[in-house]
Amino acid sequence: MKKHKKSLFLGATASLLLLGACNDHLTGQDGEPEGPLKVLRLTLIDFGLNTGHLVFTDTSVPSDCTLPQFKDLKQCTNDPFMDTYGVKKSPPNPDSLRRLRVVFNKAPLLDLDAPSRGATSTELELVPDSGVPTDLKLVDQKVIGLACSNCSTETTGEVGIPLTYNSLQLTGSDLSPDPSQFPYGPGLQMEVLTSCTSAANAFKCAKIGLTTKTVDPLAALEPDASYTVMMSKGLAGRDQQKIQLDDRAMSLLTFRTEPFQVNTVGNGDGEHSAEVRPGEVGTGSTADPYVVSDDLIAIDGALEVALNAAVDPSRLNGTSATAMVSVNGGAGTAVPVIVSPNVDGDCGNLRSIYVAPASGGDWTTRTNPMTDEVVLTVTLKGAAIYDLSQLKGHPAGKGIHTMGKDIVIRAKLLKGATPGDYHGIPSSLVSDPNNC
Repeated sequence: MKKHKKSLFLGATASLLLLGACNDHLTGQDGEPEGPLKVLRLTLIDFGLNTGHLVFTDTSVPSDCTLPQFKDLKQCTNDPFMDTYGVKKSPPNPDSLRRLRVVFNKAPLLDLDAPSRGATSTELELVPDSGVPTDLKLVDQKVIGLACSNCSTETTGEVGIPLTYNSLQLTGSDLSPDPSQFPYGPGLQMEVLTSCTSAANAFKCAKIGLTTKTVDPLAALEPDASYTVMMSKGLAGRDQQKIQLDDRAMSLLTFRTEPFQVNTVGNGDGEHSAEVRPGEVGTGSTADPYVVSDDLIAIDGALEVALNAAVDPSRLNGTSATAMVSVNGGAGTAVPVIVSPNVDGDCGNLRSIYVAPASGGDWTTRTNPMTDEVVLTVTLKGAAIYDLSQLKGHPAGKGIHTMGKDIVIRAKLLKGATPGDYHGIPSSLVSDPNNC
């Protein structure tokens, strides 16, 4: 006998939701809010795989509680988080689409416009006629999506927006002891998947047609781009009251990613890099350069510059940076360099650029290796460093974002011979960027 499916809010999973569907003096729960479905907030999370720390953003939070127009708002006077998660202190970055969630005042269970797009149901998700659902997915993934301005584009009009897994999230509330760990809800969620290996990701990948071979490990948002979350105008609660997409809602649904910039500088060992984003080790200018810890880079070692977005290797060459070496405080000497994300044939996630002597050897010849003090100054030509386009296949030369200004980095090199247990990247392993 063929089993029929019925709507989510009539199924077994939603029985708990029905408990709050009407005022109930026995349970003490208020009824579902009357009126249109409303957007309360938009949250984004970067789990810190590239920055080393989690970044949580909430577009409903005031940008700066010290400003007169915000200082008396409830979020700035009564909320313990105040403006911590606002776009000023916690700006969205290219990895913030690891989990984007639009939070509503009630569960968005219907899409009344879905049939016009060819869907067979107005329910967002379907569940079995009986029993616990095991295969929930949106009836139509197009109920939510992204639009972008200042993103890379094709002549055909295609825009550099990564594929996402979209889902309905019924858990959560408008209050959270820690929103970075306990999400707000209910809502609709979008996720960029860069791997299909875990059980959770394997399930999600399968739902949107990805496999371990076709998933894109470089998928992300583009830096310095403006995004708007677009939703079906037929989205509604169980009462069929459609979503209210007024100016307030659209302001919450719009965000801009931070500019293309440097995250850390170091020797490539993945452990001792200096984080430069807070400005704690310089500003990157000629007068106040980013500073690598003393004795971290060997005389024949490469400088690693880690970025907040993938770099387009096709645009890198020996003029993308300059290097000057000074010995014992003497005049600087120019050193030809190679600039590349390629280390011994491995370009990784294209988030790091390595600057090394073009010869593949030492930065300079020292008279007294054990005592000579060698200072390396590298100037990364910001206007010549382009991000990787997020168009399908990441076509070379399509990235449109640069750092816009030169970045100066200074390092006092390690004295003596390179230790046998040196874990930095040797100059000899930095290879042609065109082989990425």
